[in-house]
Amino acid sequence: MSEKSTFLHPLWALFALLVLGLPTAALLWPERDPPDNYGAIPEFTLIDQSGASFGRADMEGSVWVTDFIFTRCPDICPVLSARMATLLPKIEDAQPVDVRLLSISVDPTYDTPPVLTEYGRKLNAPSDVWTFLTGEEQTVYGVIEGFQQLVDVQRQAGKDIPDILHSQKFVLIDGDGDIRGFYDSDPDTLESLWKDARWLLDHPEQ
Repeated sequence: MSEKSTFLHPLWALFALLVLGLPTAALLWPERDPPDNYGAIPEFTLIDQSGASFGRADMEGSVWVTDFIFTRCPDICPVLSARMATLLPKIEDAQPVDVRLLSISVDPTYDTPPVLTEYGRKLNAPSDVWTFLTGEEQTVYGVIEGFQQLVDVQRQAGKDIPDILHSQKFVLIDGDGDIRGFYDSDPDTLESLWKDARWLLDHPEQ
């Protein structure tokens, strides 16, 4: 076979696939493996930044990216929130893709709805896309445990801000309320998270 015919062969194959209506996209861009399923999040009811109740039922049908922060956090939380905010343009550009963001405060006694509203304002967080949650302390910590994450609070006399050790993972929740992944906040991993989120939207039955 000549060099010319060797070169043309894949082009003719692609042309034939297009003419016959075969799934060329699947051949050119291999199907992504489904994200693992780590089980369902629990039923819960907390309070969002507007003061309204918010629970698992409000999450159904949408894909959610969840993280855990507190507004007085001096170090990692601003980084987590800034990284979460990088998903906002992706969500806006992909409309009507139904991906939403959820931040649960690990310092709920201080992080009241007005405090969370101000925190969201500084992040330019649209309230219809990014929800911030607070509530009674033990209830919040139970919810965090239900998301398969840990939080540890150490209070010291004379110190206003407690030492709070908490998860730095982003948790991906599908439209059925199942946990589908745990992700670090670096840009490459967030890109993988975004692709998994899009996959879940394209395959709601899986």
